[in-house]
Amino acid sequence: MKYSQAKRITLAILKSGGVPYLEGEPGLGKTALARDVANESFDGNVIYAPVPTMAREDWTGIPDVSGSLTTFKPMDWLPRADRDGDVGVLLIDELPQGDEGVLNGAARLLLERELHGYKLPKGWAGIATGNRSKDKAGCRPLPTHVRDRLTVVPLEADIDDWAAWAGQSGVDHRVVGYVRHRPDALQEFDPKAEVCPTARSWARLSNLLPHLEGKDYLPAFSGVVGEGRAAEFAGFLRIFDRLIPVSKVFDDPEGCEVPEDTDVTIALVANIARRVSEDTIGAALVYGKRLGREFSVVLVRDILSRHPDLAETKEVCQYRADNADVELG
Repeated sequence: MKYSQAKRITLAILKSGGVPYLEGEPGLGKTALARDVANESFDGNVIYAPVPTMAREDWTGIPDVSGSLTTFKPMDWLPRADRDGDVGVLLIDELPQGDEGVLNGAARLLLERELHGYKLPKGWAGIATGNRSKDKAGCRPLPTHVRDRLTVVPLEADIDDWAAWAGQSGVDHRVVGYVRHRPDALQEFDPKAEVCPTARSWARLSNLLPHLEGKDYLPAFSGVVGEGRAAEFAGFLRIFDRLIPVSKVFDDPEGCEVPEDTDVTIALVANIARRVSEDTIGAALVYGKRLGREFSVVLVRDILSRHPDLAETKEVCQYRADNADVELG
């Protein structure tokens, strides 16, 4: 299921007292989804437990043999209400990659909410994530007795959901524009490839982009999304050098030229969505209609993801009414 639906279902599972298990290809955004849930409903409090780097003792605690009976002192990283807040999310990442001891400890804490005398605070919820075993990404199938007690939320790539998330998360508009133009490039995980594009790697490329010179684009991008997509994206960036100035679009939306090339149109739409404001939203929508309905819808979706404050403007409300058959976000 796509990101937005998976987030709604995850929240519903938590409200019902269940434990969601977010499952999907590497780099798809499972951890980001769990953090979004924490930000929306748990005051942003997250304790992150990366299973592949943890040892059995991180879960069982350290044996205390000072008394007549051996007890276990809980590890300090576990959530405590007095230190970490009354509500929060214990995010157990990559659950299937733990060895038997780690897996048993993590599962008990998730499902029983206690472990060797430690109790998860009442206002805290547990979320687990994991890759699919069929992706051959270093994980094994979850034991049946564990999987049966979790509620599996299968996550899949969706370009509109990712673009909305990217707009809200500050991903470079040129990256969003390229991935919208090449939606198959969003998630191309290949266990045999050393580097491949994923939803996560495009966000990482966006962070890298402003620190690079043009001559370094291709080798740097190749290390993030692979050589093929790196070459395509570097070419896409060159399109921005010959774009119609956005100021010209805003000044004369009915008379300004309309690009004939699809790549240029996609790039221009991304640029308009980044630069639009309350003063220019009307002009942007007028020009968008001249690009054709498909590009017009993409423009409005990207505007709303980057500028949610524009959703209630009269121009956007009228656009919604005129295009009631389309989901705009």
